[in-house]
Formats: sequence, structure tokens, C-alpha cells
Amino acid sequence: MSGTCATDLPADETGQAGFVTAWGGVDGYLARMTADGAFTSIEAAPADPGGTRPRQAAGTAVTELDEGLLVRPAGSETALRLNNTAAAIWELCDGQRTVPQVAAALADAFGLDHQPLTEATATIIEFHQAGLLTESGTYSP
Repeated sequence: MSGTCATDLPADETGQAGFVTAWGGVDGYLARMTADGAFTSIEAAPADPGGTRPRQAAGTAVTELDEGLLVRPAGSETALRLNNTAAAIWELCDGQRTVPQVAAALADAFGLDHQPLTEATATIIEFHQAGLLTESGTYSP
């Protein structure tokens, strides 16, 4: 991710309640972080995000943290810290789900009233740019 956000979705219920009170939910948090420029390297979304199934790049080193993940693409000396929201998106990129399905699963996991397709797409684009995902393609079971 291009920036590390100071506020993150906490893992415990008490922290999550405070997060919702402060931000109004994940949508409010993502909207504010986008408006504040936290996603500075976002490019245009793919024309058809529903036709691709992002998959984690082979050889990516993953370390669990208390508040997210530390990921290092294969062959890179640079590791990226993913907050809990980005980590959830990362874990949903399994090569089986389309980008809209990732957004739907994210909405379900965080109890959102709508799918954060724009935010999920932007995060997936950043993952691609960082070398964390393979080229997306149509999934064949």
C-alpha cells in the first residue's frame, strides 16, 4: 500500500466499536483515507473488474502482526505492512473470487450495508503494483 494509515480496524470487539464510532464504519474510514491522499498511487480501475480473479503471487513472504500482516514479494527486499482491512482483502485474493466477490466478502466480514467495490479494486491494483498478486485471469477450477 502506498501509505500506512494511522487508524486501523482493531481485532477486538471493543476496539471495533470505537472504530465504528469514530469513522462510521469501514466505508467512512476508506473514504476519508482516500480523500486525505492515503491511496496516492491508485490508477484507473480495470474496465471489467468482474472478469478477473486475483491470486497471491507465489513466494510472497507473509508474517502475521497484531494489527494486520507484513508481506514481502518474492525477490524483493521491501516488505509492506497491511492494516487489517488490507490484510482481509489480501487473504480474499485466492484466485477463485472475482474482484466484486472480494468486495462482497469484505462487506459481509465487516457488516457493511453495501459492497466497497471501488476501495477493494483500488487496493487490489496497489497489490498488483507492489508485486503481491499475479496477473489476474479467468479462473478455471
